[in-house]
Amino acid sequence: MNWSDRLGDDSTTARPTRRQLLGTAGIALTALSGCISIGAADRRTTDVQYDVSDVESVSLAGGDGETTVESWGGTAVRIQATKYAVGETDLDDVTVARDVSDGHLSVAAKRDDGVTIGTAGGGLESLTVKVPDGVAVTGVTIDDGDATVDGVAGDLSLSIDDGTAEIGAFEGPVRVDGDDGEVTADSVDSVSGRLDDGTLTVTEPTTIGDIEIDDGNLDLAVDGIDDGTTIRADDADVTVRLDSSLALDLDARTDNGQVSVADGVLDTVETDGNETRGRAGEGGPTLDIKVDDGAIELEAL
Repeated sequence: MNWSDRLGDDSTTARPTRRQLLGTAGIALTALSGCISIGAADRRTTDVQYDVSDVESVSLAGGDGETTVESWGGTAVRIQATKYAVGETDLDDVTVARDVSDGHLSVAAKRDDGVTIGTAGGGLESLTVKVPDGVAVTGVTIDDGDATVDGVAGDLSLSIDDGTAEIGAFEGPVRVDGDDGEVTADSVDSVSGRLDDGTLTVTEPTTIGDIEIDDGNLDLAVDGIDDGTTIRADDADVTVRLDSSLALDLDARTDNGQVSVADGVLDTVETDGNETRGRAGEGGPTLDIKVDDGAIELEAL
């Protein structure tokens, strides 16, 4: 891919306050939300690349394209993007905003074509952010797109609205806030958060914090829990796979479904109607699972 360094309107700017930084990101997302889809023949694309040095952390809004966050051996944060424009929008009016405030870099798409007559639109077809060692990843926002985060560290807030996110190796906690999406987490320090409609899958054992889902499925590999961890689901099936070394107390209830516990997962089990209580090992912090309409399954890792 032939990356070109397009500065000008895309140049990095320093923002004096965090409030201004957040306002810029909000404007960028609002501008992109009104894009109208037209024929492929009217779609133009170009590739851009930028390096941003002397930052301590980074967050990004990937929009509706392919978003990748990965590590690399450089000393600056490298941003590679494919911009697109349709209709009356010029490619130069679609920019990659790179705002720096107090050592934090915020990356987002921005469209500056003003009032147009006829069909217009544009954004990022793809966005790749390469992060050097020592720079924390603190936020990834996806709106009807796909994200991959792998090989980086930080304290990640993942916001997803109708998209997919795959978190590979991430050194640090991951908090999920989603409307409609599918999230998969592999090797992470901990997972917590909420999803309105979607799925959350944790493939490798980790510490689980409070998790809430309205309509969907949870599949969690667990080797630790926060003190008093709660899992809440309205219309969802919940599967929790427990590490054999974990000591905890369990309180699980479903109003319209079944609680099932595989052999050997708990040392003691008591069932009363749709509620099951039990203990693993000598007991410890309580894992409290409540489901309105759905099944609860506890399995061994």
